[in-house]
Amino acid sequence: MQTYNFDNINKEYDGNTLLYTCSDNGMPERDIEDPEYDPTQLYFGEYKASIVLSLSVTNTASHTINVDVFVNKGGSVGYVTKKVQIPPATTCVILGGQQKIILEHEDELHIQPFFVQSSPIWDNNDVKIIASVMNLYDYPFIPPMYIEPPVWYGDKGFVTAGDGYANTMDKFFFSTQVVNLSFQSLNPYGRYYLGSCSNVVSGILFSGYGISYPYNQNITNIEFSSDAIIYNYAYPHTSVYNVSTASDAIIYLSAGGYSYTSGRQTMIQKGTYTMGETCVNIGDLERDNQSVGCTNNNEYVVWLGGYYNNNHMQYNEFASESNAQEWAYLGYSGQNFASASIAEIGLTSRGNQYNDTTIQQIEFASKTNSTWFGYLNYANYSQGACGDGISAMFICGENYNRSNIIDFANQGGTSVYANWGFSNRDGGRPACMSGN
Repeated sequence: MQTYNFDNINKEYDGNTLLYTCSDNGMPERDIEDPEYDPTQLYFGEYKASIVLSLSVTNTASHTINVDVFVNKGGSVGYVTKKVQIPPATTCVILGGQQKIILEHEDELHIQPFFVQSSPIWDNNDVKIIASVMNLYDYPFIPPMYIEPPVWYGDKGFVTAGDGYANTMDKFFFSTQVVNLSFQSLNPYGRYYLGSCSNVVSGILFSGYGISYPYNQNITNIEFSSDAIIYNYAYPHTSVYNVSTASDAIIYLSAGGYSYTSGRQTMIQKGTYTMGETCVNIGDLERDNQSVGCTNNNEYVVWLGGYYNNNHMQYNEFASESNAQEWAYLGYSGQNFASASIAEIGLTSRGNQYNDTTIQQIEFASKTNSTWFGYLNYANYSQGACGDGISAMFICGENYNRSNIIDFANQGGTSVYANWGFSNRDGGRPACMSGN
């Protein structure tokens, strides 16, 4: 607890049952220079919480009264006491000592006195109320109150190499739709089929095509705050060809791919955002895939399709290390899938279907088949995708040099989707990531 104050209430009942509301009024401003301030976590201090330390009601009338005390939480009422009888000239301590209640943002504390005959109290001098409330601000992390931020997207994004020797990287911003072409070189590490993912701090490029080009057998890290690139940041457990990667902010998982020497790779590898480590094998895909895609929230990663008409979806939970399990079926099969997601849904577009513009929706709350969401403004071959929490961006590959912006909320797509008119890639499968 860093900041707190008290509200002491001493009043006569005035016919209004509302005694106290936990609101933002009087809340001190957050100090963003405070070294303990972390904007990615939700604290009590970002709104307010109140603890009712004590509450007593005194009956000064000549008749016994009943008292109801209740909390209104968004229209849902919970009673602290109901029809507690208070004789004349008597004080009843309803809250105090070990009995306390916590009010969250916009919770209301009400008190309603009645005469025993259930008639309302009309004389304001008949009932006196004393209460003490402690208001908490900037309260430290509390697991039940914590809301994990969506960590796999942000305003700043990077797009890099596709199916070719395009070893430069573009930087872009969702908010301004400004693109810095050829922002950074990946030399000498030319990339083919990269996998990519991100958390709020940095992005990971998981190397592909590692059999023919052994120097690609590493993982590159990009720090979003400084745009710094760290080559050989970590190492894959096993080289793959087409790889897809997802992150829950603490770990990243990669799966699938195609190896010329060992057949279709089904291995699922795990790494953490720690420099210098080697990934470990945690399991396998249930079904062989060649060009596997994925979409994820902080709980699940759903592996999409594979080669051509493989329309199976499989999943892993980030919290457990195991083989993938069957999720459901894709509504539209394809080859190189690209996806962007928010906590509730993932939007994915199939690749290697020259004239296909279909966008599918996957709901993470239930393991059901994907459904149609809308259409891309420009057809893709193989593509990369990322998002900022409001919109998903699909970047076309195979020399199409187009990008599509699709709002997550705009299901059905009644308007023309925005197009940024880039990228600087020459290849078939761009890798795309975003963060802050």
